[in-house]
Amino acid sequence: MKVGSCALLALLVTLLSSCASLPENYPRTASTSSADYASTTIGAYFEKASAKHPNQSGFAIVSDGRRAVNARIVETHKAENTLDLP
Repeated sequence: MKVGSCALLALLVTLLSSCASLPENYPRTASTSSADYASTTIGAYFEKASAKHPNQSGFAIVSDGRRAVNARIVETHKAENTLDLP
């Protein structure tokens, strides 16, 4: 009976604490973008691709982990100015 009461209490505490809200005012880091992105190799490539496919984002979900890591490695090696990785 005591174990069941402790488990129920632990479950109740977990459920109540999971409903807590995040603070609204927290320190945020300002983000910027490069104005001369088209001067880089990758920027020029995507500028041409964007012109060929107007109103399309170019966003794609990569479901295979190996392909996703390889894509990130290639982006890192090809970067000329900055890396904006989440």
